[in-house]
Amino acid sequence: MERQIVIQNDSRQMQVAVLEDGRLADYFVQRNDDHPVAGSFYRGVVESVLPGMQAAFVDIGWQRNAYLALEDVAIGEELEGCRPNIGDVLKVGNSVVVQIKKEAGEVKGPKVSTKLSLPGRTLVLVSGKPYAAVSKKIWPGEKRQALKEQADRLLEGQQCGLIVRTAGQSCTAGEMEQEFRWLLQSWNRLQEKIAQTQKPGLIQADQDLAAQVIREYAREDALEGIYVNDFALYEQLQQQILSRKVRFKIRWREENLWERFALDGALRGIHARKVWLKNGGYVIFDRTEALNVIDVNTGKFTGKQNFQATIVETNLEAAVEIAWQIRLRNLSGIILIDFIDMQQPEDQELVLQTLEKALQSDPVKTNVLGLTQLGLVELTRKKMRAPLSDVLEQPCPFCGQRGRVASAATVGLRILEELEIQAARTSQPILTVVCYPAVAAWLVGEQGSHLAALEQRLGKELLLKGDGQLAMEEYQVQAQREDACGCFLPVHKGELLQVQIEAVCEHQKSDGLARIDGYVLRVEHAAHLAGTGKTVLVEVLHVLRSHGVVRLLEDRNTTNDSSAGEVEG
Repeated sequence: MERQIVIQNDSRQMQVAVLEDGRLADYFVQRNDDHPVAGSFYRGVVESVLPGMQAAFVDIGWQRNAYLALEDVAIGEELEGCRPNIGDVLKVGNSVVVQIKKEAGEVKGPKVSTKLSLPGRTLVLVSGKPYAAVSKKIWPGEKRQALKEQADRLLEGQQCGLIVRTAGQSCTAGEMEQEFRWLLQSWNRLQEKIAQTQKPGLIQADQDLAAQVIREYAREDALEGIYVNDFALYEQLQQQILSRKVRFKIRWREENLWERFALDGALRGIHARKVWLKNGGYVIFDRTEALNVIDVNTGKFTGKQNFQATIVETNLEAAVEIAWQIRLRNLSGIILIDFIDMQQPEDQELVLQTLEKALQSDPVKTNVLGLTQLGLVELTRKKMRAPLSDVLEQPCPFCGQRGRVASAATVGLRILEELEIQAARTSQPILTVVCYPAVAAWLVGEQGSHLAALEQRLGKELLLKGDGQLAMEEYQVQAQREDACGCFLPVHKGELLQVQIEAVCEHQKSDGLARIDGYVLRVEHAAHLAGTGKTVLVEVLHVLRSHGVVRLLEDRNTTNDSSAGEVEG
């Protein structure tokens, strides 16, 4: 596997992409705001202590208080060996130094810990008593023991602990000592900043995003190169790399690296709910407050053998893609996968093994729990940072965060109810409706077929206007005097318009139908253009309340996605 790290640093944000064999595998973004970043250190004051939750809330000088659980509180020597309550170790008003353990969500503040640590590429320096530990992923036991003894020697005379990370299993004693000295210098600088910061607020941010990603992802055996577009950042990273005595190729390119590596298209795919597989199947990604749900479908794939073979082949390809997407989208917490039902247990086991193997490249801890009684694959993934959807998106202000909006018919029926209420209340002769164009079209019907019956029922004249700036569910119903409605209709006699012929007129088969903001236009002798997508130039001949009549001036074969609009000049 060949890995590349691409860093695009601009005035408002820093973006880092990790490519594996040319495909986007991880994406990170850091924007210039005060959002607490995981790994950063803060001075805080305990605002409240909750014995029922065995937790406390801490003011760290941010807009929301941080959550500090008892399990994340460093216990003093006098309480070691017992099971204290949160009230025994924290009091309201206590000043504490905390580290961001989990970044804030949409409604929750960040989760913090008083157990401080500084991570390196192969080692993690931790606060507290001198002790050494080794990653459980390092095996065999002889190797673990040798690394622990090596770490114990480094800690002689020190007042901190040390954890050997998985990446440390292949480093030499000299390389481990070099990184430990670097971490120790960083730790001493942090202690100085802690002493200088007495009010709630940031003490020290974690390393900038670029340095974090290089620390976690850069391995000499797999890294093809690091590409940076910012010269100052290039020099800074180069100095860090030289000081750590590691051999990475870092290259400065004064250009838009996102364009060079064609990353814009890949990033747009992060937002997609439906992801197509190479064989024609597809995967659906949905997220709720409690969990992430993934559904697999055969889609266009019909297979070459029997139906069960088609299902297994689709599930196997989906398992690999799902593992990739989970990592890229940074999904975390509980994840349920609804693979297509398989009859044979050996097929189910094969798909599970494929999923587990594909997840091995994910640097974040993931645990596949197997099949539930309903046949769903259940897995969990540790939350290290906010999902990309939280960083790049915001709740929809139009649909009320439901992800769906009412149909034109549903909104139209609401308007009909409102019209009946207004008609009974007012003595004005005209009711006007402003709504989304699709809703206006539903209310009017073809050539105003619905409008006449509705006016007769209400005993009022109706004027409808479509407004594409409104949301689907927004509308306005008002009573008007007769002399106040002259400019309400969207077109005027003699006006030149560009339109697309959508359908053939049922009452006059030689004519076509077009719409401007939901207002129906009958286009004379244009039935042959219906559904072609061509844009034509027309002149308005007659303007009626229910529809307009226009004549075709010329057949303009312009782009298929041109929208109807007014001709200027």
